[in-house]
Amino acid sequence: MDEVFDWEKMPEEGKRRNIKPSSIIFGIFIGIILIIILSTTFYTVNTDEAGVIKTFGSYTKVTGPGIHAKWFWPIQAVEKVSIEKVNRIEIGFRTTGKDSDGNAIYSDVPDEKIMVTMDENIVEVEFIVQYIVRDPVAYLFNVDDPVETVRKTSWSAMRTVVASNTVDDVLTIGKENIQNRTADLIQSVLDRYKCGIRVVAVQLQDVDPPEAVKAAFDEVQKAKEKMDQLVNEGRRYYNQVVLEAEGEAYKLIKEAEAYKVQKVNLAKGEVDRFDEVYKQYVKGKDIARKQIYMDRMRELLTGINKYIVDPSVGLNIFLQKGDVEVIK
Repeated sequence: MDEVFDWEKMPEEGKRRNIKPSSIIFGIFIGIILIIILSTTFYTVNTDEAGVIKTFGSYTKVTGPGIHAKWFWPIQAVEKVSIEKVNRIEIGFRTTGKDSDGNAIYSDVPDEKIMVTMDENIVEVEFIVQYIVRDPVAYLFNVDDPVETVRKTSWSAMRTVVASNTVDDVLTIGKENIQNRTADLIQSVLDRYKCGIRVVAVQLQDVDPPEAVKAAFDEVQKAKEKMDQLVNEGRRYYNQVVLEAEGEAYKLIKEAEAYKVQKVNLAKGEVDRFDEVYKQYVKGKDIARKQIYMDRMRELLTGINKYIVDPSVGLNIFLQKGDVEVIK
């Protein structure tokens, strides 16, 4: 009993037998805690991301790209949000995978794609909404499910816009206007919800009438296209005829104006000539009268055959087109 226990002299097996299991478990627990602390204290944020720090689930701050440190879990946690990636939501269909050739495989979602136009026609609309996150804090904390919020808002906005257009606009010429109006409406609703999302684009993929009436609808569209073609041809012909008529009328008006100017100038010239003759007539009435007579005879006798008879000398002179022939 008086002997002192010497640990160094104790056999190795005895030493191992005296290590308690609770000590081993405690050591493992401490190791796990250290691993959790180290792994949740440091984190990395990529260049296209924003790191949102939450303390016991509440927002604390936003960190940018790089390596950062925070309080370990569960005191603080970080949620990384991509702020540059363009996200895509499909409405009316879903991409389910790819085939052996690498082509995408789609499946329809009938409840989302069937919509009613302003003229009470049914159309099937499939479209894509592209958006980016512009405020990561609002994106995480202001709505419970941002993706589903965007999906339902987009579906509702498209139904509203389609309901304000005719079926012809939806299927043909109005698509670009529908896309722009839908994007604006989605953005206004998301801003009201303060989702922190910016809509990049709305793209219509397929817009068709229901399969049951598609054949009949195609026939109607062909008839309308034919009617539009005939109307356009009629308008072209009308424009051609009108332009030709307007050109001819313009030509006649200009000719009439030229004729008018010509006649007025000629009349003015005759008046001036008459005035001049009258002045000479006043000065010498016999000379003027003779001159008027000679001028008038010259006008009348120009271009006709003439006979000059002079009984005093017994000669008859025949004038024909400038040739003189004397007849005795």
